[in-house]
This record gives sequence, C-alpha cells and structure tokens, in this order.
Amino acid sequence: MNNLISVIIPSFNRKDLIDRAIESILKQNYKEFEILIIDDGSTDGTYEYLNEKYINNKNIKIYKNEKNSGAGFSRKSGYKKSNGKYIIFMDDDDYYTNFDFFNHAITTFEKYEGISMVSSSSTIEYVKEKRFEESKMNIKGLINKSDYLSKFQLEYMKSNSTFTTVFSKDALEKAKFDQMEMVNDSSIYLRALLAGDAYILDEISGIYRVHSKNITFSLKTDFIIENLIEKKKVYDEIKQRELIENPDIWLKNQILLTAKYYVENNKIEGKDFEKLINWCKQNCGKVATEIVDCLKNSRKENKKKVFLMAYARKNLGDDLFIQMILKRNPQNEYYMKVKNTGFLEYFKKYNNLHVIQGDDTDEELIKSDVNEYDAYIYVGGSIFMEGGKVYNLSEKFFRFVKKCKEAGKPFCYVSCNYGPYQTEEYFKLSQKTFKVATDICFRDKYSYNMFKDIETVRYAPDFAFTYKIPSDDKIKESVGITIIDLNIRKDLAEKEDKYIKMLVNNINNYLQSGKKVYLYTFCSHECDERTLEMILQNFNNNPNVIDVRYNGDLDEFINTYSKMEYMICSRFHAIILSLLAKQNIQVLTYSKKIDNVIKDLELNLPIMDFKEIDSNVLFDLNEFGKVEDKKLSKIIEKSKQQELKINL
Repeated sequence: MNNLISVIIPSFNRKDLIDRAIESILKQNYKEFEILIIDDGSTDGTYEYLNEKYINNKNIKIYKNEKNSGAGFSRKSGYKKSNGKYIIFMDDDDYYTNFDFFNHAITTFEKYEGISMVSSSSTIEYVKEKRFEESKMNIKGLINKSDYLSKFQLEYMKSNSTFTTVFSKDALEKAKFDQMEMVNDSSIYLRALLAGDAYILDEISGIYRVHSKNITFSLKTDFIIENLIEKKKVYDEIKQRELIENPDIWLKNQILLTAKYYVENNKIEGKDFEKLINWCKQNCGKVATEIVDCLKNSRKENKKKVFLMAYARKNLGDDLFIQMILKRNPQNEYYMKVKNTGFLEYFKKYNNLHVIQGDDTDEELIKSDVNEYDAYIYVGGSIFMEGGKVYNLSEKFFRFVKKCKEAGKPFCYVSCNYGPYQTEEYFKLSQKTFKVATDICFRDKYSYNMFKDIETVRYAPDFAFTYKIPSDDKIKESVGITIIDLNIRKDLAEKEDKYIKMLVNNINNYLQSGKKVYLYTFCSHECDERTLEMILQNFNNNPNVIDVRYNGDLDEFINTYSKMEYMICSRFHAIILSLLAKQNIQVLTYSKKIDNVIKDLELNLPIMDFKEIDSNVLFDLNEFGKVEDKKLSKIIEKSKQQELKINL
C-alpha cells in the first residue's frame, strides 16, 4: 500500500458525535486508508462502544491513553502509530460530504511531486443555531511555500480544520513534527509549509461543526501561550532557513492572529490577560510593544454582535449601505442571513461580517431568540411596502421588536422611506412598531412627516451621501446611462418598447457626435441585464458602446461610474453617486421616492417621468444639470445624521 492514508482521530467523550466522522471516511471512494482513533480517557463509554461496533473492521484501530492528555498529545500518539504515506488529522465532530476527496488528493500528490499537503474547503455547521455557512478558501492551485507562509491567515486562508487536508508524512518528518509541543491546526499547517509547497483544491470536502462542546469558545490562557510558543518556533525555523523577508513582521502578525482571536472570543480574567501580555513582552522582541498595544484594544467587551437586515441581492444601492455599515463600525461583529450566499461574496473580505445561509424574511427573523444578538439594524430603502417579499411588518414582527425593547436590545431602521401602502391597518401597525423601535431615520420628508409625532422618528438625507467617491478623473466625451427593467414594474411594463427605442435613439445621437456611451446595470436580480441585452442588440459590438454590469464588486464598478462626464440616472442611488461624482445629470424617475428626495433637497436637475417617455425624446447634453458644491456639501453634512444614535 504505497499510497496509504492514515486518518488520525483524537476523541474525548464524543460517543454521540464520532460515528458520523467514521462513517464518512468509510464512504470515501478511495479505499487505501486506515483510521486510528485515540481515545483520550473518555468516561462516557466511547472506547468500549467503538471497539464493539467496529471490531470486525481491519481498517479501524482503536487506542486509549492511560489518562486524559489532550488532543495534541493524542494526535502525536496516532502519528507515531500510523503506517501511511499520507496523514489526515481529523476532529471527532467533523465529517466528509465529498466522497472523492481522498481520490483527488492522491491524484494531486502524484502530479506535483514534493508538495507537503493538498487542502480543500469546508462548510461550517453551527449546531446550536441550526445553520450552515459555506467557508471557501480564497486561494486555489499550487501555492509556493514561502508565499503561503508570508501571507498565512492574512491574505491566504487555511481551511477551518485539518480534516480537509492530506499531509505528506515525509514533509511532516522534514518539518520536525515529532518535536512539536502544540499540535493544533495552524501549527500543523505552518510546519508542513516549512517543508514544501501546498496545493489547494477548489472544492468543499466536508462539514466543520461548531457546537456547545466545541473547544474554540472555551480556551485557556495556558493553551494559547502554548500556541504562541509553537509559532515562535516556526519563526525561528523561518529565520534559519531564510524562507521569507521580514520575519519579525511575520512574527507580529502571527502572534496577533492567535492572541487577538482569544481575546475577542473569550471572557478573560485580568490575571490571565496580564499573563498573556507578559509572555508577549518577554518573547516577541522589537515587535512586542505593537502586539501588546493591539491586544489591549481588542478585549471582548469592545465587540458587539449585531444582526444586520438589508436587501442582499447584489443590488448596488443596498450593497453600498452594507459596505458603509461594515467599514464605519469595525468594532462590531455583523451577522446577515441570505439564502444565496453568493449575493454577499464581495463582503467576505470584511472580517466583521458573518453570512448565515437561510431565508432572509421576517418570518425567519421572528423565530430567533432576541437575546442572540446585542442589536438589530435594518438598513436601506423601500422597506415599508405593504406586501413586501423580504422583511415586512406584521403583528408577529411587531411583537418581536417589542421583545427587543423589553430585553434592552436596540432595534433600528436606517435610511429608509415609507410606502406605498394600501390599508389603514398596515399604517396603524407601522405606527405601533415605530413606537417600540429604538430609532427610525427616514431619508425623505414625506415619510418623516407621516410619523414625526413619534419620538423615535427622525429625518436625514440618504446614508449614501456620505460615501467617498472620486470626482475629478473623467473620461473625455463619455456619457453614462443607468438601465432598469420596466417589465418587472407593472405600472411601467407597457412603456418598455418606447423606453428601449428612446435609449437606442439617444445612444446613436451621442455616437454621431463623437461620444463614448457606457451602459450601467445596478442589479441583475431585478432583470437590468435583460433590458441591457435588448439595447446592445442594436449596436453590433460597437466598441464605443460599453456595458458595465454590477457583479458585486463595489469598488471596481464605482471607479468606472465616477469617471463619466454625463449621466442619465434612472435609479435612486445613481442620482446620489452622480451628484457625488460631480457629473452632468439627467434624471428619469419611476417612483415617488425619487420625486420626494429631489423635492426635499431642492435639486435643480432636469427630470422626466417614465410615464412620459416617448421613443422620439432626445436628451440634449447641454441641458443636463449639476448641483453646486456648496449645496452638495450641506446635504452631505446633514446626511451624517443617518448614523446610528445608539452606542453599540
């Protein structure tokens, strides 16, 4: 068995969890493996249960420590007993869902001689909350060991656990695995990288479980210091082998990764915190002061757990809200629920956002325990439409908000507008809900005036007015047009043909005068791109007609958008972005929310209602309007009041 895989599973009192891990290994299509289970002195009958159940399976070997010695000791014990050419370290609460993972790993080892490991991604299962969160690594393919080491857990992720990684035993030997005092996930990965490159498979191999018994949230200071000692040893090896530049900076970053995580996720007594600080001072040389200062600013009490509600559909306007909340409040941990986690792919770079897979509806939210989060924030737009499909008002929703108030949990609405609504019942329900909410900041005076007698209701211009956007660098002779789909808007669907013909005529007119035309879509989920394709059919890949589709990357999209000299704006946030970019603007309005804001802010801009659209209308660029800098500055200053008026 030249390619035998040894799967090492330490276990302590996990009789109720370990079966699933073992069975998922047995289902692997690659059959050259052995399973070594190291029972660490269990008292719940784990050892006896496993011996009885798997007595006839020659691939499974069960050992028992003389006394409880910890997972690291058990991993080393299993390693010494292993016969495989390859090693997997698996926790007894994890399990595989990809039954070709072993096959893929062995094939990769055979293709890339000398690599130290083949790794893959996992899905996190939060058992208590009954939810799953995909956790895909941000790298793939062959990764140079020095590059991976220097960027480890900074720019380059590792898998959440080691069960989704197959290690070369030869590489672990060269990395002095037998000399390790602390044998945990990060330490094993770092040791392996000392000896060879890594290959990252672009696949998810299994489920990493987080539950009430998980060690992650019950860490001890001594355990953390042992981790830091191991990282210091890796640092010494890196310096000796000259594997990366600036090893001192590497040490600082790696110490903080471990120590900050501990500080932020555990309630630490003063003496334990001081013990950690003293170790850093004594062992981290010239970067010790920076480390200590950072840890002192990262105590758990500075972090708040906030549930964030927004229309997460890769809609540019709503994504602006999400990004601004995350960037301006990095001290808080935000949680969002969405069925398609791909809608929030761009925001994975923000460490303070946690995406929960599930239905993002009011019916799902009100099932939650209000005490699960420290606060609830609903950000953005037309969120009080009677019959809305996402979060909406109901008696149950009102009772949930009321429970939040009774529990001292802030429930806030940011940068929203009200309506349309049809019934008096819905309006009265709104009043009742707003009275128990902590803060409601409308972005238009029409909505504010309807509820201004309620103490918690206030007004400020839209949150997005405080977004930072370039305004100087323009593409000469450029005209931008934001595209919307009229077919999904029942009151405007009949205007679709005229709308498309009007835009085609205007584009041709601009092309004839030597302009480049850029067509912008803000939300593919709302079918913007369907209309875009219908327009593009008229221009036969003309290089002067450029389509710019929002795919979730805010920075890239807005960078291009801001460079337009002229813009025809048919979306609410297109108007705001164009004002901030100091563009010449023509507005197409399809809703009261746009009309109300233009009226509130006294924007002297040319406006056409979609209901007045005619295919023969041509927009003269000389008649496009601008807002003077002084007025815009006042609007921006007022919009800062959209910031939360609560302390989280």
